[in-house]
Amino acid sequence: MYHMNKTILITFSYWILAVMIIAMILLSLGYPFALGLLMGSLFLPGTFIVKFLLPKAIKEEGSKRIFSSVFLFMGVAVLEFLLIVSVHIWISDHPYPSIAGVLVNPMFVAVVITMLCLGDWYLSKYLSAILPDDRTITFISDRHKVSILPSEIIYVESNDREVSVVATDGRTYRNKTGISQWESILGDDFIRIHRSYIVNRSSITSVDKEYVWIGDCQLPISRKYYKSVQDACIISA
Repeated sequence: MYHMNKTILITFSYWILAVMIIAMILLSLGYPFALGLLMGSLFLPGTFIVKFLLPKAIKEEGSKRIFSSVFLFMGVAVLEFLLIVSVHIWISDHPYPSIAGVLVNPMFVAVVITMLCLGDWYLSKYLSAILPDDRTITFISDRHKVSILPSEIIYVESNDREVSVVATDGRTYRNKTGISQWESILGDDFIRIHRSYIVNRSSITSVDKEYVWIGDCQLPISRKYYKSVQDACIISA
């Protein structure tokens, strides 16, 4: 619990600092610091949307991946434009500066959101490296509440309308949560190898172009996820 609280505190501090940096940039454009903080906070909704949806978009195949990514950034750019313009309309009766052109520049918005997402990604990697993972995952299995560490999960398998969570010591739990939701819950320590399988990277003992091996257990790699598995440097050259 101590490490979880520390992670939350550091992450929260990062976002506060990020908003303050944006406010300082806007300060140089003539915005009061308080208004700069407000404007900086307007970048957070778009950033969180990109943070959670971009990983799904880049897992698409071929041109669909490019289309999904471009569509996502266009949608976020429109959202940010509407938020920024709405706030300036709201403050128009006050002696504040008119809207700065850079704030409605799609490239500026894209750069800011990209930098915020990259900073968050590097911070998450850093925290994962220096802090033990004591984050438990809680779910319902056969009408019983189960709490388990991600490190105890070997893989998750989708079986029609339910999933099987295969854990260490021969434990298997059944749950109704969809496998795509499990993919988001488990995070970067797990990798999707098939529409029916998510695997703990640390549990993998060997890999070839068709299968992932976990000890004597063999799980298939589908064409859709082969490239992402390869990009994750799991498949040996």
